[in-house]
Order: sequence, then C-alpha cells, then structure tokens
Amino acid sequence: MACKICKSLSATRGNLLKEPGSFSGYYGWQQSIKYKMANYRTKLRGYGVPEVMCNALTRKRPAEQKSAKSVKKPRKAELNYFPPYPAGEDEESQEQERIQLLSEIQDEFQRITMVQLDSKFMSKLDEHSPRLLKLFHSKEAAWA
Repeated sequence: MACKICKSLSATRGNLLKEPGSFSGYYGWQQSIKYKMANYRTKLRGYGVPEVMCNALTRKRPAEQKSAKSVKKPRKAELNYFPPYPAGEDEESQEQERIQLLSEIQDEFQRITMVQLDSKFMSKLDEHSPRLLKLFHSKEAAWA
C-alpha cells in the first residue's frame, strides 16, 4: 500500500516529487512512510491501544515470545482482533442482554403473526429434516 501511495505522489506533480538517482523515483518516499508508520505504531503501543498491543512480543510471557509466523493472516474484511468489553460490561452482562433481545424478538414475532417462533421453527425443521439429511448425505458422497 505504501508503494502505491509513493508511486501516486511521484506521478501527480510531474517530476517535482520524483527523486533523482532513485531506481524507481519514489524509493526514499517509500522508506520514509514505512518508518513513520512504525514510529506511529510504537507510540500507540506506548499509549496502550489494544489493537496494536495484541501482537506485541513484549506483552507475552518469556516462554511465548516468538513471532507469529504460523498465524494465518486475515483476508480482506476479516478480523482477528476481539475488542475488550465496554466499560462496566462483562461476558455475563452481554449474555443477559442477548437473551433479553431474543425474547423481545420472539414476543414481537408472536404479536405480529400470532404464532410462537420456537414452535413454528421446530415444526418446520421436523417437516424438512428428511430432505435436508438426504441432501447432506448426497453432498458428503460427492466429496468422498
């Protein structure tokens, strides 16, 4: 990404930002951005920002201070970082909120349709389960 930025910087203003003597014309810009970003991440780590602290070697125990070479890098739009709970919240309070929202959804579904959501879902699942099992077995046979 830094390479694309530097390339566009050197191309936008004609030859004004192009570095003479550089093999690409923007290598110095690329190195400058690389070190500025590293310094910025170091400052963020010093402030305790959790997004950059999660992979810091200094935060690990001495036995675990190895670089994460075998860790799969995330693809575009994938996320490997789980932020901390909001202030005053924990896993139990989040679970209670989830259960409360689920009950509100079920109540609203019943109010609108006059049908219990759980019983309707289970009855339809029972109705379609033979065909679903047949489909899963056929897919399994195709993979084998």
